[in-house]
Amino acid sequence: MNAIANFLVGLAVALAIALVLVAGFEAALRFVPAGQGYFLADEGGEQRAIRLPLFPPHSRYVSKPARDYLETRTEGLPARDYVIETDADGFIMPGRIHADPQITIAFLGGSTTENFLVPADARFPHLAGRQVETCTGARVNTINAGRSGITSMHSLNIFVNTVVPTKPDIVVMMHNINDYAVLHHEASYWNDHPGRSLLTTFEARPAEPEHRLARLANLAIPRTVNFLHARFRPTPLTEAGSNSLTSRWKTPRPIEITRITAEFARSLETFVQTARSWDIEPMLMTMPDRWPETLDGASSTTQDFIDRKVFAIDDYSVFTSGFDAMNLTIRQTAAELNVPVIDLAAKIPPSPDLMFDPIHFNEPGSRLAAKVIAEVVCGKFY
Repeated sequence: MNAIANFLVGLAVALAIALVLVAGFEAALRFVPAGQGYFLADEGGEQRAIRLPLFPPHSRYVSKPARDYLETRTEGLPARDYVIETDADGFIMPGRIHADPQITIAFLGGSTTENFLVPADARFPHLAGRQVETCTGARVNTINAGRSGITSMHSLNIFVNTVVPTKPDIVVMMHNINDYAVLHHEASYWNDHPGRSLLTTFEARPAEPEHRLARLANLAIPRTVNFLHARFRPTPLTEAGSNSLTSRWKTPRPIEITRITAEFARSLETFVQTARSWDIEPMLMTMPDRWPETLDGASSTTQDFIDRKVFAIDDYSVFTSGFDAMNLTIRQTAAELNVPVIDLAAKIPPSPDLMFDPIHFNEPGSRLAAKVIAEVVCGKFY
């Protein structure tokens, strides 16, 4: 009995000493600068972050579209490898080809700026830079910050957080169809769509029972837990949700084009004023298209594009009128704010020789767009 009693007393003393040491360590960490990684954290199950839909830095993507894709979703697109490579900031290469540029032009937009299915050296953001070099004699770098599926508000996030620090001289934005679709289906840029929202939710730590003790410890001795966690078991954040459009976009509803264009205009104005506040010249660009007059006899490419990507349409003519109204909003906003406009919608003919579906450039279309852009940039600024 004495041995057991002595053991229990010793155990109690050891536990008391351990508690004192842990409490002392926790208290001592209050005086350690936060920059060394010790911080107070009451972690919940979720964390939120701004959605920054750039490609990862130093990445490489190769796509060779399958035959059925080429036949049903494109018209005349060559069967070949299409490659996207990104630089240290996640911008699409080539672009920043000079170590000491005299002019830098940034491009913001969705898939029509990204130009995945165009050879790398023929994408208009890069080519426009080469042509501005010709007209100015200056060394010109370009930034392609386009990404498929994003809206002008996503581009604003990208602009503020990644483009502004590079100190470009000019920034060009082209948005239409993605803003149109999101503002129609979700009724606001601020929505809870798993792939198109402005904020994204991350799971900070699973809520399974085996983690409850760890979370209790985090509440009791948060600095010690974070000290140990950061050194022995870092947990990467994993994005919750997918980028699929989901069935929520498959129900036809009236297109409230007055509301949609009003909100689009506000987004464009936010971009313009933000650029000017950082001494960057903003330019707005309309989006060309080749929507047919009616869907009767329209190509499978057009119908497939509508069915998969954009709208559940019950009145096609209203839809196309809305697309035109979005471009008109770009022109009107540019005029009201005294911003140069690059009117690709007026300059690019609606031809399958230039676009492989209703809105996306093929190589000849991208080359023509670069020519139009360079002419306006040189005419307005140089």
